[in-house]
Amino acid sequence: MQTDFHYYALKVIALESGFDEKEAELLAYASQYVDDCSDYSYIKVTSLPSELKALLSPLISRGRIRRVATVCRGLGLAAVLLHKTQREIYIPFHFLPEKLYPGTGPYCYSTRRNSPFANALITQAVRELGETRTRDQRERKLIKLGIALHTYADTWAHESFSGRRSGFDNDVSYECQPGIFEKVLDEFVQRGFDALRGTMIGHTQALFLPDKSNLEWTLRYRDPQSRVEVKEVRDNTRIFLDAAEHIYILLRGISGAADRWSGLRPALERCFSLDTLSLEQKIAEFRKVFPQHAAALRYDDMSWEREAMTRYDDDVSVTYEYNDDNKWYYFQLEALAQRDFVLAHIRRDME
Repeated sequence: MQTDFHYYALKVIALESGFDEKEAELLAYASQYVDDCSDYSYIKVTSLPSELKALLSPLISRGRIRRVATVCRGLGLAAVLLHKTQREIYIPFHFLPEKLYPGTGPYCYSTRRNSPFANALITQAVRELGETRTRDQRERKLIKLGIALHTYADTWAHESFSGRRSGFDNDVSYECQPGIFEKVLDEFVQRGFDALRGTMIGHTQALFLPDKSNLEWTLRYRDPQSRVEVKEVRDNTRIFLDAAEHIYILLRGISGAADRWSGLRPALERCFSLDTLSLEQKIAEFRKVFPQHAAALRYDDMSWEREAMTRYDDDVSVTYEYNDDNKWYYFQLEALAQRDFVLAHIRRDME
């Protein structure tokens, strides 16, 4: 899935399920930022409040904050080949295994939609949200839920793939409509992923086909249990709508709002099924289909970081000054928490 689902669809779903604009933005921004938070460097931030500094202690070393990367991008894509990256980024955030490891026996790393593991993430996030007592606590736990919703949604689009480098899990073949392969391959190359073709990590063998909301295509893969080859027609619009409905039900269960799904579904279907691979056109369609929310549908992948700190450069170093906004810091903490939870519940052969 891409920004059209992780931010725009999720923002609309949150608003239509009864969340106000501020809380819907926290959920949607955190969800999408999982696909944009690629920096794993250490940074020095001055003037941090003592309470926030204490919360950030798991990330602070020698006075610097270690960023938590949830995706690989640009030159950092080469890191996908590293076992550590597959274990700490791909598996915890994008290709969640079906089940928590029981402690003995074989283990399947392949993703399954609406899986027990994904629901465990959601259940924990919802429980912690319900336990909040202050505005800051609620802000942090909405961000936690947004991160979990990204991973939860990806279990639909990434079903049958795994986040580890594995010929058994990810050596797939596919068929798609005439002309689609060339367009998707061109985007794959332009975004720097071409070097990953043939690596058998995630859905690199299938390019971006699983992430395009309007495509119908055929996937051939080996079932991880029976090891029998499966031929499956994937209607991405239907798959995305199913994920959207599950998220809507989940969020409405938190807000207690009236059920509006019968009206929301056809509007989302119109957006998902738009006959284009252009992300910009899909985003424009969301604003057109949901004019009542158009002003709220604006995503800037740097806004939380800018609100969190001001950067100062000199000839020697770069420092940052705290800006009295905690959303970016809370994202780092809750991304770390999700990563640690997942790693504690998969088999140790991914260490």
